[in-house]
Order: sequence, then structure tokens, then C-alpha cells
Amino acid sequence: FFRPSLLLMLVAIAAVEWLDMARVVRAVTLSLRERDFVRAARALGLGTPRIILRHIVPNTLGPVVVTATLLVPQVILLESFLSFLGLGVQEPQTSWGVLIAEGARSIEAAPHLLAAPAAFLIATLVALNLIGGVSAKSHVARKLWKIIKHLKIMGPEIGILPYMETQQDTHTNGRQDPNSQAEINPNPHG
Repeated sequence: FFRPSLLLMLVAIAAVEWLDMARVVRAVTLSLRERDFVRAARALGLGTPRIILRHIVPNTLGPVVVTATLLVPQVILLESFLSFLGLGVQEPQTSWGVLIAEGARSIEAAPHLLAAPAAFLIATLVALNLIGGVSAKSHVARKLWKIIKHLKIMGPEIGILPYMETQQDTHTNGRQDPNSQAEINPNPHG
């Protein structure tokens, strides 16, 4: 019915892999919809297209990039598997799956023909997963840092961080004056 081709393989991979990205985009969009800055934009009278372009899309890009870096190894592995089975890339084109299949056919005479492409495939997949993990951690770390910074600024006013270690003296360029005793207020509202 269908003969193996690059186009068919790309359609098959896209038909399967778009679901993960769609789930991430939907979840992030739904969480952003309830955030204060979106409510404020709505209260200011901005239209839905402007809110989407100005607020939702830029704040969705971080999780989308992280998800994409984690999806690339899955796509490479799926393409290699389909090519190994003979359903993906066909000769004279090549891919790691085709190279591994050729190496498997000649494993007794030349085992290096199987070992080399398999090792490079594994190294690439591990490297891309590490890059995805690092980008995910840095994205999460940036978000946490923003939250922590916000809590340090707003903490005493909203009662989240009631114990401030020191009050900075503006006359000493932000450094604590060793001769002054900073007052610690355990209850900022009282």
C-alpha cells in the first residue's frame, strides 16, 4: 500500500510526536491564562490576539524550547528504528538506522560497522538528553530565582518573609554599618 519513503516516515513521526508538544503548550497556556499579568492586560482592555502575542507566546517559548530539546532524541531514535526496520530512509540515502542495519548484516566479518554507528547514535542521544536536562533545569532555575527575588522584595509587605536579617543603610552604599544595630521585626504587620 505505502512504499517506504522519507516523506512517509516524516509524516508518521510528526503524527506521533506532535502530541507531546501540544500537551506542553496547552498546559503552559492554561496556567498563564490565570496569571495576574494576563488579568491586568484584560482589565486594561487589550484584545485576545494582542494578549496572546504580547504575553502568552513569549512566556510559552521557554517550556517549548526545553520540550523540543527533549523531543529531538526521541525523534532521532524513532527515525533510526524505522530505518533499521526498512520503513524509513532507503538507500542510497543514509541514516544511523540504515548504517546499523548494514552493520548488523555484516557483524561477523566487520563488527566495527555495527559498533561505530551505534556508539555515535548513543553518544548523540545522551548528549541531547543532557542538553535538554540542563536547559530544563536552567529554565526552572530562572523561574525560581524570579519568584525568590519577588518574595524578597514583596515578602515583608505580604507576610511571606517576616524575618529580614538586616536593613541596608543607604549611606554605606548598601553595606551594613558595623556600628549600627539593625532592628529585626518578627511581625511586619504588627
